[in-house]
Amino acid sequence: MDQSSGHGRMREGALNANNMSVRYGGCQEKLRDTKIRDVGTYPRTLEIGDVQSMVFLVDDDGPFYLSAAEKCRYKFDRLTGKSKMREKSKKRLIEELKIQKKICVRRYYKRDEINEIATVNGIRLTYEEPEIVKGWVGRPKGMLQVLWERGWIDCSKLEEYSANGKKNKKDESGKVRPEFQQYVLRTLMKSCLDFSEEQSAMEVLLSELSRRGELDVQLLTSPKYHCELAGEGVEYCWGLSKRFYRSLSLEKKRTKAAFDKCVREAITFVKKEHVERFSGKCRRYMMAYNAYDQKKDPLTYKAIERFVKMAKTHRNIADQDKAFVEKAWRQAILDYDEN
Repeated sequence: MDQSSGHGRMREGALNANNMSVRYGGCQEKLRDTKIRDVGTYPRTLEIGDVQSMVFLVDDDGPFYLSAAEKCRYKFDRLTGKSKMREKSKKRLIEELKIQKKICVRRYYKRDEINEIATVNGIRLTYEEPEIVKGWVGRPKGMLQVLWERGWIDCSKLEEYSANGKKNKKDESGKVRPEFQQYVLRTLMKSCLDFSEEQSAMEVLLSELSRRGELDVQLLTSPKYHCELAGEGVEYCWGLSKRFYRSLSLEKKRTKAAFDKCVREAITFVKKEHVERFSGKCRRYMMAYNAYDQKKDPLTYKAIERFVKMAKTHRNIADQDKAFVEKAWRQAILDYDEN
């Protein structure tokens, strides 16, 4: 497959340092439990092979950077006795209109339009919410706590640590100076083996199927600069199918049955000779990658393009390499009309 963001999507709760905050709580994602594979040189509570929870549990001691009194005080959620006025979300207003007033509102309305509809129908735009101080039990730990448990935090220099590096520790180009890299929490978190080698959702699925014995598969990705190599031209086949579908009038796609028929017709429009032609085009790219001397020059998109003398972009084959697909479509449509 190609290296699209969809194919490389991480599973829910994946070990991703970009989804973590410095301290506990907040809107950061809850990550899955993980087995420790490497540890630091500072005092720690976990060893290699231990399972680390990314969420504070009831029996935990709490955040190490809090005092004993603060750990006890902030352990559980508590009401302050105060309240805040908040604006209702667009989704909530639509639901209230549907339930209370039996009005079905189209969801593509703008926020101002939804507010006007709600006001006219006597629906309040705000609501009162009790103010809650959230405790650490059940909350994501944050990078500081996770790294401390692994022995990567020097408690004597706790004020030096930050998520992405402090401004006064960066050079003129905005990069953290080498001597202060050890205090950048996100860099430290990403360097841990379980984080750096975290698999995508697709890789996890295929690994699970392989372990069950249902499949014996290996996931291969196409080169970064030419995603159309995946499947030896399958992207071109999709491009030709889409081109045929777009050529059909809207009248032929009105009903669900008609739409289904058009889609199937677009897929069967791609014939064996098209597949062979598209595969040949992709093989010219493959030869370019194999022949390119990376020791002489770094491998780049432009360098490969010089090998095959093609268009300068490739991401959407139906649009970016339009002339090639258009030529194949015109020839195919003539044959299609004759049959």
